[in-house]
Amino acid sequence: MYKNKSQKAPWLHLVLLATVILLTVAILPMIIGDWYASNNYAHGTAIKVCLIINSIILFYFWLNGFKDVFYVVFFYLKKKKFKRIEEQCYKDDEVNNFVSDKKRQPIVLLLYCTCNDFMPDALYQSMQQDYHNFKTIILDDSSDEEYQKAIDEFSLVHKVSVIRRKDRTGFKAENINNYLKDKEDYDYFVILDSDEIIPPNFIQDTLKVSLNYQDVGIVQARHISTRNENFFMQLFARSVKANWPTYLQTKQFYGFQFFFGHGALISKACYQASGGFPALVAEDLSFSLSARIKGYYTVYADLVECQEQFPVDYYAFKKRHSKWIQGNLEFLKTKAGTIFFSPLKWYEKFDLVLFTFNLPLMAVFTLYLLMNIIAFPLLNFSPHYDLWVLVPTILVFLAPTLNDIAYFARVRFIFHFLVYWFASFLMYGSLFFLSVTTYVKSLFVAKAKFIVTPKIAKDLTMMDALWLSKGELMYGIALSLTSLFFTHSLIPVILIIIPAFSSPFLFLFHKRKNTKVMVIQKHLLANQDQDLKTIVESIPFEENQLLMDTSKVIVVEENKVVSSFFIDEKTASSTTDEVYLKVDEQGSNMKKIRYPLHTTKISWADISDFY
Repeated sequence: MYKNKSQKAPWLHLVLLATVILLTVAILPMIIGDWYASNNYAHGTAIKVCLIINSIILFYFWLNGFKDVFYVVFFYLKKKKFKRIEEQCYKDDEVNNFVSDKKRQPIVLLLYCTCNDFMPDALYQSMQQDYHNFKTIILDDSSDEEYQKAIDEFSLVHKVSVIRRKDRTGFKAENINNYLKDKEDYDYFVILDSDEIIPPNFIQDTLKVSLNYQDVGIVQARHISTRNENFFMQLFARSVKANWPTYLQTKQFYGFQFFFGHGALISKACYQASGGFPALVAEDLSFSLSARIKGYYTVYADLVECQEQFPVDYYAFKKRHSKWIQGNLEFLKTKAGTIFFSPLKWYEKFDLVLFTFNLPLMAVFTLYLLMNIIAFPLLNFSPHYDLWVLVPTILVFLAPTLNDIAYFARVRFIFHFLVYWFASFLMYGSLFFLSVTTYVKSLFVAKAKFIVTPKIAKDLTMMDALWLSKGELMYGIALSLTSLFFTHSLIPVILIIIPAFSSPFLFLFHKRKNTKVMVIQKHLLANQDQDLKTIVESIPFEENQLLMDTSKVIVVEENKVVSSFFIDEKTASSTTDEVYLKVDEQGSNMKKIRYPLHTTKISWADISDFY
């Protein structure tokens, strides 16, 4: 055990810096030419100031955009190596025997964090671990009595502890600290968000990864978005599937890898050395930094697949985005000095700052936009750039979608990708107004606030959507009028105003519902010699809301559909709390499932996950 050390190298960031520096050197003669040309204008000093700001912002755009380009390039060049290194963690006999030995198994706590968003089916599935020595604790910060009652009923049925605190200050961080601060009778803990479903092999496999390293305190598992109840979730959930492996695996070896707040195994030694979770909105990022400073790395387990839900609608998505911006800015304001003087390698610091300032980037872009559509026209000056400068600029503009392009090209969903890409352009582009206002408030006015992402979609009419979009619509109108007044054209702002005006329609995407489907893994079924219909009808199911909402059963092997059944009847057992199904086999043109969960016998998906 503890044979390996975390491996990191600066090559990605060296290539990134070299590329951006070369581009900057190439445009330097143009900037110098504009600088001297400004001497011929009455407001030459003002023009020079605008040129400096303009150049700095352009440099940062290139830096941030090419970061995405090289993350994708390095991932596809190195992904076989990444996989090989992780697979070795599961082949160590000493570690495997230790984790399997019930007498020596470390004590693991499953900490389920909830605040008015309890999801009993998710927690129940997460508790089905192929591991003996673990306990489940619900850390309940709920103020709603209905949620408290549901949690109490669940705890009685499933024999789990519930911890509540009188003072709910300090967000999720202090909720966890309140329970762990004086505890010694455990070795590791797992953080579960309310919608989290971890697979049965989670504890075993994350322990195997952790025990293979001398310096690892956090093992972050991979996530995919499932249980997509509506068109909004279905459309955008695929971004999680595409982006987690690319960015997190690459960060582990070339940047600053961090804990994502849930679906991770953390050692007691790491937690105690780090001083617990900082009481910040971005407690996960802050804790990762504290752990790294104390010598504990975070590693990514791509082969351990957890499930989460994408935000249920556009309203919930905006709430989460606002929380992330507030959290990142609060982190930078409180931890900038710590990062600068920390023992982290230079490229870890560089990667960390680039990542945390990525979300407020839209606010900076607004400044760049106003500079070019207002300041320069007012000064009767136009910066000069050669035509070739458009090439890296367009590449930077497309950079956030490069990984999606690579992923969708590989799975050959070209039409789906075009729909997804355009919808993503609208959704993320529509966040400009929210980003600017949140950035300004967080920087100068309001203290960062921990916002719980809503788990129930809003029932909206078109009038509701228009009212909720008033900020985006006014922002789009103001930009349009400004651009027309100063430049006599909408072209400079067209890529911003189109998404802004699409905001009301995005609010209604969730109104189209999907059909829930139960997915059964054939290779995990007993009595393989019987026909599938008989096997499915003999399975005792735990009664839960997911089961009650399900109308189809699909049996898969690997990721291929073997058989499809329509549920005719759900019959409760007279002696137990179990439910049995009566099913009717259906013909189907569905051949594959996008998100196979090989280690879970029964899981839930939506009809949109099949093709």
